[in-house]
Formats: sequence, C-alpha cells, structure tokens
Amino acid sequence: NYDKYYNKIKNAVNSTKGIVITYNNKYINAYFHACSGGKTEDVSAIWGKQNIPYLKSVESKGEEGYKNYTSKVKLTVSSLQTKLNKSSTTKCSINKDADEIVEILSYTQSGRVNKVKIGGGIYKAEELRTLLGLRSTNFTVNKEGDTVIFNVKGNGHGVGMSQVGADYYAKQGYSFVEIIKHYYTGVDVTKIYVEGETQENEI
Repeated sequence: NYDKYYNKIKNAVNSTKGIVITYNNKYINAYFHACSGGKTEDVSAIWGKQNIPYLKSVESKGEEGYKNYTSKVKLTVSSLQTKLNKSSTTKCSINKDADEIVEILSYTQSGRVNKVKIGGGIYKAEELRTLLGLRSTNFTVNKEGDTVIFNVKGNGHGVGMSQVGADYYAKQGYSFVEIIKHYYTGVDVTKIYVEGETQENEI
C-alpha cells in the first residue's frame, strides 16, 4: 500500500501549500494528541504557567471506537512505591493495607485528574502519567488485593487536536478548516503564499 498512502500524503501537503494557522497574526503552537477521551484539555492544566487562548478544552466526539480509548495499568503496591521513589523527587511510603492507596485530590475543568496523594506524597497527574506509563491523566483508581489498578480513558496529554476526533469529524463531512477551528479556539486559517502570491486570504 506504499503508493496509495504516499499519494494521499503528497496530495494533502500540496493541497494545503501556503496555508497557515494563526492567532492574533502569530503562528500557533499546534499541539495534538492521539485521543482525548471525549474532551480536550486546557493547556494551563497540563503545563501550568502557560495560558494560551486558543488551547482551551473542547468536546471531541466519535472517539469511542478507537482501540486505545480505554486502557489499564496494574501495579503491585511495592512496584508502585519503587517506581515513584526511583523517578520522582517526591518520596512516598505506602501502607499496603490501606483501603485507599491513591487518593485523587482534585480534577481539572475537563474532568481529568489534577493532583493525587500517594503514601504522603502529592503528585501532579501529568507527572504520574510519565512515571507510571499511563496513556492519559483521565483515570480512576481501584485496589484489588495487593494490586492498584489505573483505569485510563484517552491517549496522550489531551491538549490541542485529537487525531481520532479529527478523523471522526472528517468522516462526518467537516472540512479541514472547520476541524482546525473546532480544536483551536479563535484561530484564523490563512493562505499566505502560493506560487508568487503574497496577499493573505482567509480560507
């Protein structure tokens, strides 16, 4: 299928030549991820100090059929403690007999986990996503015996465009401009230079 997919990519590149996405006349940071789990995330909830007007939380439909829409990570209490103490500056000491090993302290506006408490240590969910190999910060937690189970929805940091969501909207007949403007709030999609043309034109 090399020729088939190569030609699709080539056509996509050529047909969008000179088209850019801007906010207040500046090029955007077009962050994207695999699957939002139904709603994208505000950039400030993931990377803290950043407050970018076009990277706000929006609905992302049609993702339920994605193979990694849900996933699980199972860790024994001892392996959970080892992973956290090996990789994080926040040290913890977990009581394996406690009913609740992982206590969710707060959520972001989109419904993802924001902060959690484990063994006396406080962790940002985005930090846990990296330390424990979670697909996203949209998770619930339960305990079965000596095992802690993270039930995860979505795949990726959740900021910007969901690839699975964008694919769904395209199959529903949305144009690429409509999809871009859905995922990046308040942006302009502009043609700035095509074969000698220099005048900017709204797409």
